[in-house]
Amino acid sequence: MSLNRTILIAVTFCFILVTAAIPASPSPQAAARACTPLPDAKIGIQMYSMNSVLRDPAPAPAGAGRGGARGGGTPPAIVDSILAGLHTVGYKNAELAGLIGQPIAILRSLMEKNQIKVIGNHGNLTNDMTVWTQTIADAQALGQDPMIGAANFGPPGLNGGIENVLATAANLNKIGEAAAAKGFALFMHNHSAEISTTYSYDIKKNGKPEMVSALEIVAANTDPRYVHFEIDVHWALDAYKLDQDAMIAFLNRLKGRIIALHVKDTAPDGKITDVGKGIIDWPRVYAAAGPDVKYYIWEYDGAPEPMKNAEIAYKYMRCIP
Repeated sequence: MSLNRTILIAVTFCFILVTAAIPASPSPQAAARACTPLPDAKIGIQMYSMNSVLRDPAPAPAGAGRGGARGGGTPPAIVDSILAGLHTVGYKNAELAGLIGQPIAILRSLMEKNQIKVIGNHGNLTNDMTVWTQTIADAQALGQDPMIGAANFGPPGLNGGIENVLATAANLNKIGEAAAAKGFALFMHNHSAEISTTYSYDIKKNGKPEMVSALEIVAANTDPRYVHFEIDVHWALDAYKLDQDAMIAFLNRLKGRIIALHVKDTAPDGKITDVGKGIIDWPRVYAAAGPDVKYYIWEYDGAPEPMKNAEIAYKYMRCIP
């Protein structure tokens, strides 16, 4: 064997050894599937995720609260069974989307029986203080704590010009202060439109207006003591057309104002999927949202197998194999 060939073989062997010793960089997909264990006490479920198993075609009983699981008069025994199943999975907190067709007293007793705390409810926001006072009283009767809010921003809304956005922010300050006086934290939940709707606004107060999301204009014109945001991560990503860097930058800008995250994953085609099986880099999301987040609430619109999907989500959020 020639000297040159011997040297070539030796160099090649060393290269193979060095290459094998270098850990492979994780793919973007693998990074997105990585999990960060969340505190059990901060994990919740949005009951809208259980819609298909809570819905009942029978008329709502007299005196039942509005909304149900988006309507219907679900028998209390079904609600009890589903809550028991969720408790078995591990859930200790629930955010409602109405009263599941139950009177407040009955729903409260079912939640307490199954040791699931009502941390919030997607109700209705208003500029009528008489109505709002009753909304707060209903939340107190339900044992709801600490959030009160809705899946919208209340009147006059974020469409129709920046004047409406500013008027909406002023109303949120008013009802948020009233809620805080009773021990509640007012929140609003986003979909895509609150972020994709933009207006020319001097957000930096430097005399140079720029295009800013309606949601961020609301944030800039509301008191952090009274107005908070529940960010649905899937819909935020949808608003940014699946640009995860842009969505992370948005979360960073809102840091300190986010009281809750809706932990909802996104498939590569933009549809909702099981948490941990999509493209969202959850450790990065949690870091961007910051330490002030009180609850991480799983939600899956139109969950195909609600109890199974709920278990997958809970295990992912706790990093349980």
